[in-house]
Amino acid sequence: MVPLHGALDLGRIRHGLAYSPAMRTFVHRWIAATVIVSIICAVDRGWVMKWLALAPDHVLHGEVWRLVTWALIVRAPFTLVVVGWLIYRFGGELAAHWGEPRLRSVVIQLGVVAAVATCAIAVAMGQHTAHTCSSLTLVPLVILWGRMYPEREVVLYGMIHVKAAQLVGYAAIFIGLFTVYYGLYAFAPELVSCALALVYPKGWLRR
Repeated sequence: MVPLHGALDLGRIRHGLAYSPAMRTFVHRWIAATVIVSIICAVDRGWVMKWLALAPDHVLHGEVWRLVTWALIVRAPFTLVVVGWLIYRFGGELAAHWGEPRLRSVVIQLGVVAAVATCAIAVAMGQHTAHTCSSLTLVPLVILWGRMYPEREVVLYGMIHVKAAQLVGYAAIFIGLFTVYYGLYAFAPELVSCALALVYPKGWLRR
């Protein structure tokens, strides 16, 4: 996987939703698990990654836990910071609106379905490369947030103001471009999960 090392500054989001840190238990645990697993993978010479990454050949031989654990491995330090921030910022707001049990359910469903689809693509294309989490893996979370709050304003690079609805479109185009440049299999999990986030029923977003 090719991690995203962009200069996107999404830190300034206007008209934010007020929520309590107490509502972020799952979000905090998600970030903590990602940080801990990623750091272990960085120092153990690849042993943990060998057992947790999304390796289609191994999944097809019964190692189904990989359908979930692959998303906890971030291979670059800057990407780990971006991933943690995206989870905290957008996952936190979704948790405040939906409740953490629903956020957890949606996140796991997106990750597992994307992983299963990636395994199917791997079989069809004869690919064997293992997948881990990149900052692009969190784009579906941004898409869900943007579809829920389309009128919110986001500042990119500290100077470009865009509506959340526009950000959804840009995110979809961005994933598409990466897929074109690096190939379908290279970003299969991100492509599938983004597609699912884009077609997630709008009526369910507000529930």
